[in-house]
Amino acid sequence: VRNDLDITTFIKIIREHPDKTFEFWGENDFKKSNIHLPQDVSRETLAFLDTLRRLPNVILHGPVSSSDLARGIQEMDALLICYNIKNDQNHHKVLEYLGTGKVIVSNYLSAYAERYPGLIEMVSSKENNDELPGIFSKVINNLELYNTLENQQKRIEFAKQYTYGSN
Repeated sequence: VRNDLDITTFIKIIREHPDKTFEFWGENDFKKSNIHLPQDVSRETLAFLDTLRRLPNVILHGPVSSSDLARGIQEMDALLICYNIKNDQNHHKVLEYLGTGKVIVSNYLSAYAERYPGLIEMVSSKENNDELPGIFSKVINNLELYNTLENQQKRIEFAKQYTYGSN
């Protein structure tokens, strides 16, 4: 339950790939959200949740334990970050995702775009996510290239540099 997702792009990607399963973890009941008070949840977010519940290729896991989440993420082929580009989300989840080794498809992330090119498959625009559906299609149709053992190790080693134990 977040008001900062790029809902239009998210739905477009999901609908363009009916043969792929999209799994969501985390609170999907706005009344129980620890991110926003119920009165702060937009109509667009509510409509998004309703749409996700109706799409046959979406699984809403809801909140799960950290161990269940870790197991579930290891089963994924790719991870998708699709925030409203104007929010420039550069948060800890990116490092957690990199730590899985899985390819990440993302909106523009300023902290990674220029300093770490090639680490994350992301849009080049700081203005919109128009490129994101195409990048997702390219990656998801070439997973053997993006998720080679070498590429996965590169992501994992990068994330290890930023663990609490390393700093």
